[in-house]
Amino acid sequence: MNTKFVQNEDGATAVLMAIILPILLLMGALILESGNYYTHFGNLHFVSHSSAQSALIETGETLKTKAEENYRSTCSVLIPPSVCDSDNWQDFISANEIAQIVLSSSHQQTIKQHVQDTIGAQLNPLPEIEIEYPAGFNPGDTTLQIQVHLSDTPQGYFPNLLNPHKISIQGSSYLSLK
Repeated sequence: MNTKFVQNEDGATAVLMAIILPILLLMGALILESGNYYTHFGNLHFVSHSSAQSALIETGETLKTKAEENYRSTCSVLIPPSVCDSDNWQDFISANEIAQIVLSSSHQQTIKQHVQDTIGAQLNPLPEIEIEYPAGFNPGDTTLQIQVHLSDTPQGYFPNLLNPHKISIQGSSYLSLK
């Protein structure tokens, strides 16, 4: 029996590296891609929620401005009514006035543009954007909701290696009207 072949270990390291190195490189690529995917997921999540919240802050400011106008017209008399002692701006705006503002097409367009501008300032290129505002609002409701849906496919480091999946995120925010 020829034992020279079994005893000769010359080049064993090269063979071992030829087997292990591609596996290590593939694992590294998978780690980079999954990290990129989750980073992109986190960014979309943050931006969807922050843009929804920012839009409702803008709506709150619009409603507060109308309430301040109502306060000035109601309380700028010689003997103001007792409601003028209130510090709550919501006491000076009616449910009908809230509904008129929120359901007006000009206000909705302003809010949708505000959301798109907020997203555009934080993400480049822009993902697919769907805005539902006001989401399920009816006159007399005590809460106002906005939903921002973002969908995007992350640009991977190795696009030929992996086929990245589309990420879809929904951000919601609520504003109490009473």
